[in-house]
Amino acid sequence: MKKFVLVLLVALCLAQPAWAGFNEGFNAYKRGDYAGALREWRPLAEHGFAKAQCNLGMMYAEGQGVPQDYKQAAYWYRKAAEQGLASAQYSLGGMYGNGQGVPRDYKQALYWSRKAAEQGHVGGQFNLGILYYHGRGVPRDYKQAL
Repeated sequence: MKKFVLVLLVALCLAQPAWAGFNEGFNAYKRGDYAGALREWRPLAEHGFAKAQCNLGMMYAEGQGVPQDYKQAAYWYRKAAEQGLASAQYSLGGMYGNGQGVPRDYKQALYWSRKAAEQGHVGGQFNLGILYYHGRGVPRDYKQAL
């Protein structure tokens, strides 16, 4: 039991700097200090922190503090989406549906939108409905669209 508690405490101590950096990046972003947000989030993203990866994707998609670059946005969204982050799955699905930074691919748009929707992400559910409504990547199905 003592070993378990020790391992848990070490894990919590190691996790604190990541959350601290993420929160500092979030506060910088809210102030419009995109360079500060990038400075905090990039190292976290490079070390696999999904929320930081998703936020880098957003910054590249919007051109906030970096030149707008849809390929970089898709790269970071994919990193986070593959870890199961619904907001990144939604964003990546939208990029595939619009052909931004990746070739337009309705099957991939459907795949990532469905992943997000299955987690209750409203945007993912909406995109999934649109794909079914217009028959993009799937046969048109108005019942599924609803």
